[in-house]
Amino acid sequence: MMDVMARFRQSIRQQAWQLNGKKVIVAVSGGADSTALLALFHAYASIAEIELVVAHVNHKLRAHESDADEQFVRSLASRFECPFVSQEIDMQSWKAGARGNLQDAARQARYQFFRDLAERTEASFVATAHHLDDLAETLMMRLLRGSGTAGVNAIAVARPLGTATLIRPLLDIPKQALLEYCEREQLAWRLDTSNLTDTYTRNALRLRVLPEIAKLFPNYRTAFARFTAITADEDTFLTEQTQQWFAQIVAEDERGYTMSRTRFLQVPVALQRRLIKLLLNCLSEAEYTFASIEALRAEMIVQNRPNVVMPISEQVRMVRSYDEIRFSLEDGSFHELQGMIKVDEIAVSDCDVSMASSLPANEAWFDADKLLMPLQVRTRMDGDRLEPFGMSGSIKVKKVMIDQKVPAAARARMPLVFDSQGKLLWIAGLRRSRHAPIDHQTKRVIRVLWL
Repeated sequence: MMDVMARFRQSIRQQAWQLNGKKVIVAVSGGADSTALLALFHAYASIAEIELVVAHVNHKLRAHESDADEQFVRSLASRFECPFVSQEIDMQSWKAGARGNLQDAARQARYQFFRDLAERTEASFVATAHHLDDLAETLMMRLLRGSGTAGVNAIAVARPLGTATLIRPLLDIPKQALLEYCEREQLAWRLDTSNLTDTYTRNALRLRVLPEIAKLFPNYRTAFARFTAITADEDTFLTEQTQQWFAQIVAEDERGYTMSRTRFLQVPVALQRRLIKLLLNCLSEAEYTFASIEALRAEMIVQNRPNVVMPISEQVRMVRSYDEIRFSLEDGSFHELQGMIKVDEIAVSDCDVSMASSLPANEAWFDADKLLMPLQVRTRMDGDRLEPFGMSGSIKVKKVMIDQKVPAAARARMPLVFDSQGKLLWIAGLRRSRHAPIDHQTKRVIRVLWL
C-alpha cells in the first residue's frame, strides 16, 4: 500500500517548492482527490508553517448537488481551521465567451478565479489535485487528437498562474491510492454524478477505454508518466532552439514581425511550425490548429508564389512579398473578414491579357509593375471610396455594395484589397479599380483570389 503522505512530501522536495512560511490556495471541489489534497496540506502545514486558504468554485451545473458540494467544502475548511472562499459562476455566460465545450469553459472559469484570488490574497501558490490517472487520461486524449510534444505535456507539475505558481503535488499518485488514503483517514467526500456518464468524451475514455487498456498493460499509468517526463525535456530543448532561431532571423517593430524567407527555409522543419506558432502567440492569444499552422508554412515555403496575403485570425495576417515574410496586427475592422485572400504572380505567357475583363467574380488581375507592394486586406470602413475601372471620379464602397444588393450583414465582412499606400484596388467579388490595369505592355501579372 502506497504511503501517500511520504509521496506527497517527496514531490514537494523534488520540485524544490519553497512553501515554508508561504500562503497556499488549495483548490477543493469536494471530491476524494481534492479532499485528500487538503488533508495532506493540513498535516504538512504543521511542520512547514504554511498558511492555507480553501478555494471552491460552484459552477451551478448540477442544481442542488452543486450547492451541497459547496456546503461540504465549507464544512471541510472549518474542520481544518482554514479560511474558505467560494465563487458562483454563471456557466452559460462564461461558455459564450470561452473556447471549447462546457467542460473547457468550466476549467477556464476556475483558473481565472484562482488567478484572481491569488493576486487578491497575495498567495504564492495555488495547488490542484490532479493525479496520475488525470495525467494518463489527458495524454491519451491529446495523442488521439494528434498533439505534438507540447500538447502531450498539457498537465505540467508546475506553471505560472498570474502572480502565483500553480502546483500539482499529487501528479505521480494514482487515484486508487488517494481513495484508500481518504478511507484510512476517515475522510468523507462528495461524488460528482456527472463523472458517471459517458456523455463527455473524457468520461467515455475513463469509463470504457482505459479499463480495457489496463487489462493488457496494468502499468500503463506509470508508462504514460515516463513518456510525459521524457517528452517534457525534449519539448524544453525544442522550445529553446526555436527561441534561438527567433532571435537570429526575426525583426520586430510596433505592428508585427518580419523575417527573410531564405533564412526561414534554413530552419529545420521540426522547428518551423514552432517558430510560426511563436510568432502568432506574440501577436494574439487566439488558438491555432496544426492544420492552420501547416497551411501557413506551405504558403511560406512554396516556390512559385512571390506574393501572398493570408488572414490568419481575427487580428493577425501574414504577408509574403518575394523574400520578405511579415506577420502583423490589423486594425479592429479586419476581424470580421469573410473568406481568405490569396495573391500570386503569373507570367504573361501563361495567361491571355484579354481575359482580364471577363474574370470570375472572385478573381482580379493587376499589372505587377504598376502596383505598390505589399498588398493590404481589411473590411470596409466609413469613408472608403473606389475609383472604378472604366470610369472617372470615385464612388463610395458602401454605395457599390448597396447597388450590388449585398446584404447589410455581409457588407461588414467583405474583403477590400489595397496597395501599400492605402489605395483601394478591389472590392472582392464586386468591382476592381482603374489602378494597375492589364494591357499589352504588361510583363508580370498579380492575380488576387477571394477564396
